[in-house]
Amino acid sequence: MLAPEQLVLYQIDLSEVFEGDCEVGHFYSHQHHEAAFVNHLVVSRIESGQRYLIRNNQFIHSNEHTDVEVVQTIDNVVLLRTLLDEYFAIAASDEHLQVAFDKVRTRIAL
Repeated sequence: MLAPEQLVLYQIDLSEVFEGDCEVGHFYSHQHHEAAFVNHLVVSRIESGQRYLIRNNQFIHSNEHTDVEVVQTIDNVVLLRTLLDEYFAIAASDEHLQVAFDKVRTRIAL
């Protein structure tokens, strides 16, 4: 059996970094029409070996202590509101939730 090929993912140096150095990446991540955070609903919370994730129309709860992962389809805006409140402590207006839910449904249908 061959050993896996090693791949360097990060290079770190001790150069001084300024806020402006990060602005282009930050702008792209939330403004560019092809950016993941513009085109996908993503909410994540990690706490005490539990990972809660909303990715588009899926809610995923992973428990690293038991190695159990539960995947649930979010098929209505009421469920989206319940999950955001219960697992993420996020409150949003009905209008914003409906817009987000409709965008997810439209993207999934494409």
